[in-house]
Amino acid sequence: VYISSTSEELLKDLIASFQLRLFSEGIITGMNGLLPGILNKISNMDGVVLLAQACRYLPCDYTSSKKLISVLTKFFKIEINFNELDIKIKELDEEISKLSADKIIFKGSKTKDVTNYIG
Repeated sequence: VYISSTSEELLKDLIASFQLRLFSEGIITGMNGLLPGILNKISNMDGVVLLAQACRYLPCDYTSSKKLISVLTKFFKIEINFNELDIKIKELDEEISKLSADKIIFKGSKTKDVTNYIG
């Protein structure tokens, strides 16, 4: 999980406390990037952005979501049951493994009439 903040001190404390990685390359777009800066300017409040690196090819990256939620549960000192999320993670991992295996089988085939999908 990556972090960015309007406060250097807050940034250092949170990185040390929650094993976060400094977001130092690229840009934070949309409201994620806009709100902390605006709040800092108009109300002198420090802002923090937590970002989980997600796979853009997945409709929902449950593993990244779990990592981010785990940081938030530690920060707010709350407990969350991850059972349903763990099931989704396992299902997605199995589907990805199946698709990867199908791709390997298809690439390894020497015949041109192999069909892995009929729809």
